[in-house]
Amino acid sequence: MRKVSLKIQIVCLLLVVFTSNREQAAAETAVEASRKLKVGVIGPKTGEGSAEFGKYVFEGVAMAARDFNKAGGIKGKKVETSFVDNKGAMLETMQGAARLIDDKVVAIIASPDGMSSFAPVSMANESGTIFMSAGSRRHIEKSGPYIFRNALPEEIATDETIKYCIEKLQYKRYAIITSMLDEESTMNAVSLYMRAIQKHKGEVVSQAYVHFDLSTKEAIAKLKKESGTNIDAVIFTGNSKGAIEVLKELRRQGIKAPFVGSENLNAAEFLKAGGKAAIGSVLYTSFTTLSDDPVTVKFVEAYRNAKGKNPSPLVAASYDSFMLIAEAIQEAGSSEPSKVKNALTEIKGFRGVSGVISMSEDAQTIRTPFIILVEKGETSPELRLVK
Repeated sequence: MRKVSLKIQIVCLLLVVFTSNREQAAAETAVEASRKLKVGVIGPKTGEGSAEFGKYVFEGVAMAARDFNKAGGIKGKKVETSFVDNKGAMLETMQGAARLIDDKVVAIIASPDGMSSFAPVSMANESGTIFMSAGSRRHIEKSGPYIFRNALPEEIATDETIKYCIEKLQYKRYAIITSMLDEESTMNAVSLYMRAIQKHKGEVVSQAYVHFDLSTKEAIAKLKKESGTNIDAVIFTGNSKGAIEVLKELRRQGIKAPFVGSENLNAAEFLKAGGKAAIGSVLYTSFTTLSDDPVTVKFVEAYRNAKGKNPSPLVAASYDSFMLIAEAIQEAGSSEPSKVKNALTEIKGFRGVSGVISMSEDAQTIRTPFIILVEKGETSPELRLVK
């Protein structure tokens, strides 16, 4: 009797597990089937520190949604948007992400600041909500199957930039100056530049670090002592403010080599403050208004008409993020996140406002950088797109 009883208990337990699994699967299907044709956006539009990031993300997504829906949307249905200002704070971020998920959005587009791009990741994964960071330099796409990153990969950008400098400009000898006062991604950029220089047969003749106990003047003096002035180019990893300070100090100490840097230097203040010293600088960027691609030209003109200024790379990245998600919904023929997720990972050769975009196997966008040369203009330095 005990053996029979035990068998019955096992069978009953298996039935309970099986029924539970079926109910869970049915519940998940119901949740997916009920997702709205809606994309959430989260970032700091107000608050201290990174409010400018959120502002640009909101502008880019709003513009993309308007253009996409005006063109017909998804089989005549509009893709709605819902914007959350998290004020750059943890509590507002988590509460805002929870509201978007409860509202059954298909996807969430996040500002590249740390709070917006990192805090909601687990919530998005657990709920099966697509989460895409626009412009983040950190590889958040490895955080789960529903997490994506739309940004120019720095490993590609640094490689293409150094390749151009060595093959086209014949810059072989490099000094590298790193600002350790900026975010930690500047250190990662150093290793990527060094790898690219080695790959393309260049040489690093000196390195200098600006940090809390070593001033810009002292760092450059160290660089000069190690390499003299026999330098073809100086690579700088840091923001535009730090770049201006370093550039002026280089010239004061007699080092006339041109600058090489990222889109941090693609800023009006760098050209204005750098003046003649900035001429010859080479920089890469994920987006440029100098592109003659019709998709980009149309986008730039529309933004200028609306805002009276040029769109930033982050506005473009946010615009493309919405368009990539909308394209995936269209290809999936469904608003179920699992199907949209699969369609998103298969996107290849998508023509965005920031160039041709493909999605890699590890859920980040792949594209090549625009390379820009700073040249002498009639009254001030000018930018020329060279690649």
